[in-house]
Amino acid sequence: MLTPDDAELLARDPGLEGAWRLLDPEAATALVREAAHPSLARELRVTVDYLRYKPSTSLVAGLRLDCFDGVRWAYAVAGSRGHAGKLTKHVTSDVRGLDGFAPRVTGDLVLVAPVRADPRLKTALRVMSRPFLVVDHGEASEVLRYRPHRRLVVRVDGAAGPLAVVRGYPGPAARTMLAACRSLSGAGLPVPRRLALRRGGRLVVFEHLPGVAASDGTDPALLAAAGALLARVQAVAPHRRLTELDCARLAQGSLGAVQALVPDGLALAEAVVRCSLDRLAAAQDGAPVTAHGDFSADQLLVHGDRVSLLDLDRAAADGPAGDPASWFAAEAVAGRWDAGADPRDVLAPLLDSLLGSGKGQQAARTRRNVDETLGARTALALLARVAEPFRVRAPGTAWAGRCHGLVEAAARQVGLA
Repeated sequence: MLTPDDAELLARDPGLEGAWRLLDPEAATALVREAAHPSLARELRVTVDYLRYKPSTSLVAGLRLDCFDGVRWAYAVAGSRGHAGKLTKHVTSDVRGLDGFAPRVTGDLVLVAPVRADPRLKTALRVMSRPFLVVDHGEASEVLRYRPHRRLVVRVDGAAGPLAVVRGYPGPAARTMLAACRSLSGAGLPVPRRLALRRGGRLVVFEHLPGVAASDGTDPALLAAAGALLARVQAVAPHRRLTELDCARLAQGSLGAVQALVPDGLALAEAVVRCSLDRLAAAQDGAPVTAHGDFSADQLLVHGDRVSLLDLDRAAADGPAGDPASWFAAEAVAGRWDAGADPRDVLAPLLDSLLGSGKGQQAARTRRNVDETLGARTALALLARVAEPFRVRAPGTAWAGRCHGLVEAAARQVGLA
């Protein structure tokens, strides 16, 4: 059954006739069952793990399939009539035993297919069927993260346990991440070591690090450790391949998400962007530093008293306040912090470690830049995550109000509400 928020979204976009199948949990399960082999269809439960929405064009979903014999992954795309050709060209009647079903398209233009049929990640999918071809002595693989058409992260195990983590991309999109890993590991920072580069840069094999992913980013001890680690990252000069983050371009993407999901919040979001960019332009001593680009608790791996930094896909040259603002926004979206709170207060352990670790003129410049820009960067970081309540949500929950709340909180960060 569709939530009122989902029904309203579909009413604004009637061209995506079959999108309701991906927004209704029962319909998503039925969609896969209709395509699956009978042996797979029994005891099948489908969870929409990820959504990506492009108005009037497509709704893409990553699907987790809990089956009688374990977990599998699939994807679905609801398209408009104008994009029917892109959907139907991937259809096949071949039902492979390992996947349990073949790609098929419904009458209302929804493509559903197993992960191995993803046309932009075919190279990466080799690691699932033949892990030993990618990682020496690899015997089994487990999907850690799947973003249809964009990214696949797989852990490869051997007889004695985990061997490596393989990250797959649709093209040679790993260059920025590799440049950041190279410069940070060369400076002695705890980041995964690259073991191999396969298939023209489409597969990157990293060592598997022990530990558990951090979860609660409000924990003072974790915040302090994150700040100390961030200070070490920012002390490394940006690699020449790291491009400087373009806040204006990213803000335009955020406004597109607001317009698509909560259009009545667009005017306020536009005002937030104007105010934030004006403040950033007026700030001084904003020399870019090496930045993670998506800094949050789930990007840290904790092993005893050691904290390692993961997932440098969005590494960039950026101002010192960018990563702390990202951390704040991630916790606010998760509901562990009030999105309208003063980031200087709630991030105090992180900022104390970050600003207390530097020395001399560089430390003074960092402190001044954080003081001048943290509010504006936090506002932009909140807007950048405005789609998350829609994309990653619990079944049946309302998301539009949460999206609105992020816009309003971003406005409070720059004094507009």
